[in-house]
Amino acid sequence: MATHEAIVHGQDPSGTPGTVNVHTVDPSGNSWVTSQYHISDIDTSGNPMYFGYVDPTVNWYIMQLNTTTGTSRYCKGSSGYTSAWGARASQFYDYFFNVW
Repeated sequence: MATHEAIVHGQDPSGTPGTVNVHTVDPSGNSWVTSQYHISDIDTSGNPMYFGYVDPTVNWYIMQLNTTTGTSRYCKGSSGYTSAWGARASQFYDYFFNVW
């Protein structure tokens, strides 16, 4: 299973269902900024595909995955997730390091 598939489907790379632990800790032992987020919405009907994540305090991010190029881009916010998800195709997406 590819890493992005594991992240999207809530499985570790071995295929075991459960909490996503892939990419939650970097090599230095620090928690990733996305570790509190959980998948909320998935749109795999086209290319790019979209994956919406929310945290308990209404922060959100959307990952845009281009299956042709194998690239991921992100947008995020601190409120208005439902509206952002509805307009996911017209959001401004950028590299992870630029968004976080």
